Amino acid sequence: MTEFFKTVEEDHLTQFVRLMDEVRYTPNDVVLRKGEQGDAMFFIVAGTVSVLKQGIRALDLGAGDCIGEMALLDNDPRSATIVAVTPVVTLRRRRDDFDELLNSTPVMKGMYRILVQKIRTDLETYVESVRAQEQVKQDLRRAREIQEAMLPQSDLSVGSIYITGVCRPADSIGGDYYDHMVLDENRIGVFIGDAAGHGFHSGLIGAMIKSGLFTQIEVNADVLAVMSTVNRIVHRHGPDWSFFTACFIIFDLSKITLRYSNAGHPPPLHYQARTGRIKYLETTSYPAGFSHEIEKSVGTRTWENGDILVLYSDGVVEAQDGERNQFGFERLEQCVLSSVHLSPSDIKNHILARVADYTGAKGQQDDITVVVARL
Repeated sequence: MTEFFKTVEEDHLTQFVRLMDEVRYTPNDVVLRKGEQGDAMFFIVAGTVSVLKQGIRALDLGAGDCIGEMALLDNDPRSATIVAVTPVVTLRRRRDDFDELLNSTPVMKGMYRILVQKIRTDLETYVESVRAQEQVKQDLRRAREIQEAMLPQSDLSVGSIYITGVCRPADSIGGDYYDHMVLDENRIGVFIGDAAGHGFHSGLIGAMIKSGLFTQIEVNADVLAVMSTVNRIVHRHGPDWSFFTACFIIFDLSKITLRYSNAGHPPPLHYQARTGRIKYLETTSYPAGFSHEIEKSVGTRTWENGDILVLYSDGVVEAQDGERNQFGFERLEQCVLSSVHLSPSDIKNHILARVADYTGAKGQQDDITVVVARL
């Protein structure tokens, strides 16, 4: 009938089963309740029940399993609540009849007491492990909520410029970060960055960057001043092995120009509506954190109405298919060129969809961030 009584002699087992009565339960019925004194044990004939410990669904049991025997063997109150998951059929054996059988076989009873103690210990260990894992998951969920709150909660539209973005972490917590901000009546800033790796430590670096970024902007929003602050944060406060690629762009609406510093970040694509071609905002410095000072180099460019700027993290161009081929810059350019007639939001979604199609079943391997600005 069950592994629990596989060594019991057949005549004892026959006597044991003869005095059982059938009990049925419907889903969500409580079969046994924690803290109650055990007066019976049950063999599950059909259906599934769940063992609940401290509100946690510790394990499921089904046909052939035995429940309630521990409280009969050691006379302690029931240590867990058991609830029917599906319609359940059981065979119940009362305490008096159970004690009579065990008392007739002292050796078997001693072995059962040892087994019961082991089962209780194993179950407590399992429940503590589940609780610890659930606490970690809860902490990660809260950390992700905080990280999502750090990102822009809406698109930005000022004059002829419209900016939209999205950040999709590979894990619960990601190392990518982007932002956009109005600096003054004539200037708009866009920032994108990527901490080395992905996960909790990378997310913390992103949080420090956001804090330093906006503090610096309040004092001096110049491109080099902002990027120097980013470098100082990573170099001073990040682990020795950490670095942070970043690009900060300032659009000047009065001069129709943009100034930027690119610290080792994948170069943004600048689609020029007049020529129908794409040019890159190339790197101007090594990544933040490599040295105590960042390179004092700034790129400049003019732009015209209808131009499109696409910023992205390396999770886009380095996304791999099943054969480990990368999505690459050429496919990204094709995505942009084939969607320039769309809105910035649709261009962003088009890029994300193409990357997802390319990776297929392999799925996302790194944080992915895409920011699209129509000028």
